Amino acid sequence: VYGVDAATGKEIWRYATENYVNGSAAISAGTVVVGGCDSDIHILSLTDGAGIRTIDVGAYIAGSVAIRDGRLYLGHYGNRVQAYDLATGEQLWSYRQRDFAYFSSPAVTEDFLAIGGRDKRVHAIDPRTGKGLWTARTRGMVDSSPVLVGDAVVVGSEDGRRCLLALSPIHL
Repeated sequence: VYGVDAATGKEIWRYATENYVNGSAAISAGTVVVGGCDSDIHILSLTDGAGIRTIDVGAYIAGSVAIRDGRLYLGHYGNRVQAYDLATGEQLWSYRQRDFAYFSSPAVTEDFLAIGGRDKRVHAIDPRTGKGLWTARTRGMVDSSPVLVGDAVVVGSEDGRRCLLALSPIHL
C-alpha cells in the first residue's frame, strides 16, 4: 500500500502486507483501510502509513472495504459479508446466506448495504444488524461493485447485463 502526494505523485510512505491487495483503499478519520489476500483488514495511519491495527477475517479479501459512520463493511472469500468497528476492530455482525464467495465491494448508506456475490445474486443487507433484506438473482456471478443511485442499485453481472434494482421491494 502506498501513500502518494496528490500534487506531485511522489511516494510519501509504503506499507507491506503478507499477500496481494486487490481492492481500493478507503480513508476515514485519519486512517487508511485496505483488505488483503492475507485475510486481514489493515488499518494504517494516513500521515505516515504506520500500522494501527490488523483484523483477521479468516479469508481472502478480494474487494474494497467500505466505511460509513465508523464502521467497516466487506465481503470475502469465506462466504461472508461482515461489519467491524473502525475504532476498536470489534466484529459487529456477520452475514452468510450460501456457500459462495464475495469478490464485490459493498455500497452502503445509513439504511442499506448492497453487495454482489459469486452465487449469481445481489444481496441487500441492513448495515446496522447484518440481517438480509432481499436478494436479486442474475444469470452470472456478480463480482462487480454495486452503485447506489437515488432509490436504486445498479450493478453488472457476468451474464453481460447491467441490473437496475429498487432498494426497497415493491409490495402490491
